[in-house]
Amino acid sequence: MRDDVYEPAEDTHLLIGALAAERPSGTWWADVGAGGGAVADAMRRAGARVVAIDINPRAAMDVRGDLLGALRGPFEVVAFNAPYLPSSEEERVEGWLDRAFHGGEGGVEVSERFVADLPRVLAPGGRAYLVVSSRADLDRLARAVASAGLRHEKVASARFFFEEIAVWRLVRSREL
Repeated sequence: MRDDVYEPAEDTHLLIGALAAERPSGTWWADVGAGGGAVADAMRRAGARVVAIDINPRAAMDVRGDLLGALRGPFEVVAFNAPYLPSSEEERVEGWLDRAFHGGEGGVEVSERFVADLPRVLAPGGRAYLVVSSRADLDRLARAVASAGLRHEKVASARFFFEEIAVWRLVRSREL
């Protein structure tokens, strides 16, 4: 794996586990922020037709773009292992890998942009899976989810020494 591309870690495996309950039904799935491609590979192994997107030109992807902007949809399932760490300018790292970690000062700024555009590409009855951290401003993110006409529920979580990582499933408010 390249040192400028996010390597699969605990959060990646948590997301893959949450996706395991999904069964492809012939429609398209999307892996946003594909990094090394582990989530897209798992989706493909499950039988889904997948589009992997990342802003990092060195990542394993089908489409290069920022979040959902380069995608049309509709997608039955959208997965995003978002950069969720709250970080200040002093904590940022050099190069493309910073995009995989830096979630903004509140840790949710990137996720908020994703959530705001999600309804545009989500198929009727579609679901999105978003990785979040207890270190981030989850109340703020929950408000952004509601503002986008979506609801969330925690479908997987794991505790690590300094935080809980969780996967939220997002659906349109009337569909949960």
